Amino acid sequence: MSAITGQSPQFHSLQSALQSSLADKHLDKNELKQLKNLLENTPGLSAETKAGVMQFLDKAHSDSKGHFFGLFGRGISPSEMGALKDLASSQSNNPVLAGLVEDLEQLAAPPVTESLVRPEGSPSSLSNLSQNFVKQYNEAPFNPVAPGLSAPSQADSPFVANPTGSGEAVSGEFGDFYVTQNGNGLASGGGDCGPACAAMVAKRFGFIDDDASSREAIQTARQAAGVTQARDGAWAISESEVAQSVQRMTGGQVRQTAHQSFRSGQANELVGMLRSQIAKGAMPILETGSPYNSGGGRHYMVVMEVKPNGNLVLADPGGRGQWEMTPQKLAEEMAQADKRGGSHVLAFNR
Repeated sequence: MSAITGQSPQFHSLQSALQSSLADKHLDKNELKQLKNLLENTPGLSAETKAGVMQFLDKAHSDSKGHFFGLFGRGISPSEMGALKDLASSQSNNPVLAGLVEDLEQLAAPPVTESLVRPEGSPSSLSNLSQNFVKQYNEAPFNPVAPGLSAPSQADSPFVANPTGSGEAVSGEFGDFYVTQNGNGLASGGGDCGPACAAMVAKRFGFIDDDASSREAIQTARQAAGVTQARDGAWAISESEVAQSVQRMTGGQVRQTAHQSFRSGQANELVGMLRSQIAKGAMPILETGSPYNSGGGRHYMVVMEVKPNGNLVLADPGGRGQWEMTPQKLAEEMAQADKRGGSHVLAFNR
């Protein structure tokens, strides 16, 4: 986007932000909100110009499903690009749209997918890769019985429905990125908490289409993790495989930025790390004792928020969805996790 002379510094800041947002080949919901806020606060632009740019951004985001090179997203089609050009042409006096069309046109070329680490002979496009995996996955010759994921009764449960309050919180709404391991008809269901959490990270950062089902998201996360068959009857994936899954699904744009293990008695240190990582804009995954298995199993959950009282607001792919874990419950689960190698925090960011 070429600079336009005679405009305010704030205008050039807007140009730079628009170009930067498109240059990373995706425009997620959070970026869209930030751009709209910046646009609204840029002086020297008429209300008509601002409205035109907002309309353009909404259409570009919608047409591309928020991500031009995503696993489930798709590039902007020639007809949609033509519609965007027509929209820009209809506002020929808009000083912002011409540059946006130029930038977007360069980025809307056919997706480059070779950066994904794939097996020899695998399909060349991510969408075909996903479809091929789904076919192979559903035709697998094994059918282990997944353990039930029934929720604890509300009477003796530490779970708090519909958590509210302020604190360090991951940006984005629960419903925008949540992936469940339940009800997907997958033989791997009881061990899908890791792939589900990896998919939530990719989805929160805009790399999985909003319309993708939990089943599709989990299957693609498993493919990216390289674990498409049960191992000794178990479907769980390791911390390193979760990290690999996120990195491959996002083409390396989202990576594991921190990983630390904790033992019982270190709950304060664990919570402190969660606060620190969320404050940096990261999305942390907590692996600790399973609230669904008192026999020593572990479970992955995304941490959305650390509240002032120390409660963790979780996006749990298991039976409870969104709930709060109290410090007391965390201590209990960490003690349980010690039997299986301790608790872990994995943080992911751009």
